[in-house]
Amino acid sequence: MPTTREPLFGDASRSAFRAYLPFYITVFVGITLSILVFIWKRNAEWHEIQNRFVSDSRERVIYLQRDIKEKLLELQSIEAFFAGSREVERKEFQSFVKPSLLEYESIRFMAWVPRVTDNERKKFESAGRDSGITDFEIRVPDLQGKLASEGWRKEYFPVCYAEPYYGNENLLGVDLAADVATLDAIKRARDTGQMISITKYRSDAQNQQIFSQGQNGKAQASPKAKIQNVPQEDQDLELWVFLPIYQNNAPRDSVEERRENLQGFALGVFRVFDFFEYSLSHLKMMGIDMFLFDESYSDSDKKFLYYFPSRTRKADYQPEIDKEKEMREKLHWAALFDVAGRKWSVLCVPAPSFFEAEGSRQSWFILIIGFLITGMASSYLLSDIGRTAQIERLVEKRTLELSRVNRDLEREIHEHEQTEAKLRESERRFADLFESAPDPIMRINAQGYFEAINPAAEKAIGMKKEDLIGKHFVEIGKVSPDAIEKATSEFRAIMSGEDRPPAEYEITTDGVTRLYEANPRVIEQKGKIVGLQIIFRDITLRRHREELEIKSQFISTVSHELRTPLHTIKEGINVILDGSTGDVNEEQREFLQIAKRNVDRLARLINNVLDFQKWESGEMVLFPAEYAINDVAREVEKTMFGLVRNKNLKLELDLAENIPRATFDRDRVIQVLVNLVDNAIKFTKKGTVTIRTRLKEDPRAIQISVQDSGIGIKKEDVPKLFKDFSQLGRTRSASARGTGLGLVISKRIIEQHGGKIWVESQDEKGSIFSFMLPLAS
Repeated sequence: MPTTREPLFGDASRSAFRAYLPFYITVFVGITLSILVFIWKRNAEWHEIQNRFVSDSRERVIYLQRDIKEKLLELQSIEAFFAGSREVERKEFQSFVKPSLLEYESIRFMAWVPRVTDNERKKFESAGRDSGITDFEIRVPDLQGKLASEGWRKEYFPVCYAEPYYGNENLLGVDLAADVATLDAIKRARDTGQMISITKYRSDAQNQQIFSQGQNGKAQASPKAKIQNVPQEDQDLELWVFLPIYQNNAPRDSVEERRENLQGFALGVFRVFDFFEYSLSHLKMMGIDMFLFDESYSDSDKKFLYYFPSRTRKADYQPEIDKEKEMREKLHWAALFDVAGRKWSVLCVPAPSFFEAEGSRQSWFILIIGFLITGMASSYLLSDIGRTAQIERLVEKRTLELSRVNRDLEREIHEHEQTEAKLRESERRFADLFESAPDPIMRINAQGYFEAINPAAEKAIGMKKEDLIGKHFVEIGKVSPDAIEKATSEFRAIMSGEDRPPAEYEITTDGVTRLYEANPRVIEQKGKIVGLQIIFRDITLRRHREELEIKSQFISTVSHELRTPLHTIKEGINVILDGSTGDVNEEQREFLQIAKRNVDRLARLINNVLDFQKWESGEMVLFPAEYAINDVAREVEKTMFGLVRNKNLKLELDLAENIPRATFDRDRVIQVLVNLVDNAIKFTKKGTVTIRTRLKEDPRAIQISVQDSGIGIKKEDVPKLFKDFSQLGRTRSASARGTGLGLVISKRIIEQHGGKIWVESQDEKGSIFSFMLPLAS
């Protein structure tokens, strides 16, 4: 009997397949999307690592360049030192470079290398022995590295001074021109007038050897011999920098003139390791290896100079320099920059620790989450088929519960009515607070039109509520176009849901401009932003105080930093003038006296700026007591006598004898009188300066005047005298110019005493500056 077979995919199978089709689609789509998102995230993480590596590498190279430039500036200061001196002795050189050596450990030593012709050799060697170096002569290392007397040359470049002296004694007298590479650098520096550098390696076996380079100018030591996690003090790469110094005021425009007028070289020797260590010490350890190359050589020469490993590297790690090409094919960043005539390049490559620190597992997390979500969705769909039947059974149960829900709904309606009543009461209280708030408050809708403003806002803007309601905020016309543009940008950002910090605006009302801080708060209804409520706080006074404080701190800091070197310069000039460092001839004494007067003048300018700032910030305090004004006038006459004598003028006193004692701050009144006398001397070419005191009965006070026979003051210039930083246009002499604060400070001192100050003057006939002080009760 024939049998029938069921079709492979019957109706039941097709129905089951259709029921489970959403499940299959969910699994396929979920797994596919998870993998695609994983791949995208992995690529994004890799790009982020690359960007972070480039940023960190660039930061390190920038700090390295800045540190090298800062050290080379210390060497350049020697050029200015020689330019300002006729002859620099060993102690002067030592004193000048000592602060640089103490501040920067990367400076191994600094030296003076003069140019000595063969005719000057004996005199030069004799001067060196007279300075205390008994065996001083021009020497050169022989084949065994020992120093021997140099043979004949047309000109020599021996080390004359080297600081620090101890540890570099053997350098003194060594002719640097005996080495071909060093001589080439010297010639290039001489002919170009620029700093020229060379690099040298120093090892234990070469501790006393001056030249560690071969004839081709490359380091003889193997680069790998220098690679260590922490370089030893005597196995460091050094940068030798030669700065040419020419004779003062001698022409140097052409190569021939520079060769003829060369005086010598300032030599600075720097540790390359310290460049890296110091400039990178404050940066976070990021796992970046740095390789230093000298690109100044031809392509056939080995350009590798130095390796600075990441501080995350182990001490025994040795890089493979011969695989430089492979390193440049992978993730790297390189920079090329000039170092005293040489082209250095830095190659940055990531160490394994960089990827460990920067690596992210977010992509794997996303993949796992994607699989979990897919599994959860699939499980949900599987269970949904079973829930369908369960829902049908629940419908009947829910119908029975509907009556109970209706009762609950009636109760909720009653509670809602009570809530609305409370809300209306809250709105009423809010309206009262809105109207009585001391700060301006505005409410605008989502389109930017005013809906409400409080009285404080009306007062701040200078417009009535009726004129503002219904207008757009860009139409009020009380702020600048830039502020309107800023307000529009802020409004759009806030309305788009962005969280913005308080913004600041200047609002001009009745010619007065005030600064307000705007604090916006969004108004939402059913989860949608429908407007803004903005509270404006007047911060004009606070900002003014902050600016005054910043200004005061800045001026105080700058003035303090200027006072310290000025004091050092002045003390140095005094030491030379009193003969402590040797005899001083009349010409030298004249120049030193000029320098000392200019230092004193600069100190007075700094004091004027400090006094002005104290008056501005309200920190100046007077210390009054009873004094005789005639005693003050006599003291000022003695103080200014030397300055008057130098200009061949007369300084006379015309003092009234019937003046009683008055109450004032003696030092501040002396400051005013010295300033007036000093101004009179500056603007008087010949004649007399007179200090005069008189007793005034109405009001009962004393009057002090300073009269001169100088150039006088034009009538139109008189109102400018007592204004901040004001100077008259006819003050052309540099020595007669100052900060423009002397008379301003004098005016404030006198006014704080309860007095007044004024001037009487005629152009080309002289001036009389007078001030009055009240008498003691």
